[in-house]
Amino acid sequence: MARQKTQELPDLSVLLAPKDQLMLAVEDAVLRGQEWTRTSMPVAAQLAARIAGAITLNHIEAGKRLLETEIGEVLHVSRAPVREALRILERDGLVEFEARRGAIVTQPDARELRDIFAVRTVLYIALLKELMEERPAELGKLFDVHVKALERKMDESIDAYLLESFILNFAVFDLSGNHLLTDMLKSISLRVLRYNRMAFSAFPETIGQSIKGWRELRRAIAAQDHPRVLKWAEVRMSASRDNAIRAIGGAAPEAKGKRKTVAA
Repeated sequence: MARQKTQELPDLSVLLAPKDQLMLAVEDAVLRGQEWTRTSMPVAAQLAARIAGAITLNHIEAGKRLLETEIGEVLHVSRAPVREALRILERDGLVEFEARRGAIVTQPDARELRDIFAVRTVLYIALLKELMEERPAELGKLFDVHVKALERKMDESIDAYLLESFILNFAVFDLSGNHLLTDMLKSISLRVLRYNRMAFSAFPETIGQSIKGWRELRRAIAAQDHPRVLKWAEVRMSASRDNAIRAIGGAAPEAKGKRKTVAA
């Protein structure tokens, strides 16, 4: 007999939907550092990538239970790789395990958001300092290409804009030879993407503010103005944090000097 659906259980048919470009980008983040091709990756990794995409895009909402048996039935796999996939998602902060309830899609709160964006800001600024010293020309060319692409995508859709932002950030990460630093940045990228999507969905006008931040950062990099690069990186990420906190109903801190919000 099929299990009766409750408010706690998601509609897992979303896991069978065709993959779009944003879903493929999410997969790349889940599989970071691995040398598998999409056809050779282990079953658990494939499952983790697919479930992560559904969570990140809010097709499976926060607070929903993920039952190994149901996922296995929908995707025609045994429980063992599903269990391993859920542990991968726990590593990336998309799922947590609770006694007697099993795997639950994490519910972001203001404190967690502040913690994640605080870590992200420190790591991202360290990365930009390195690249401005060691590869400024390549960093400038990268921003030229991707900021122009962002400008084309901003009127297309939220997901198109998010995808291009995600690709830009991963391209910046991949310029660095510091693999420990970039792996840490990539490890929180899915949560950041999820929260940014919540913010853009709640406040679509912040996309215009976001592109302003990218343009300012691009100009600062082109001018090789190190202090301005770091300033705009911090402005963008602080605004991204504040918009995400507003989107989940928390109280965002006031910016120093009542700085105008520029979304990340």
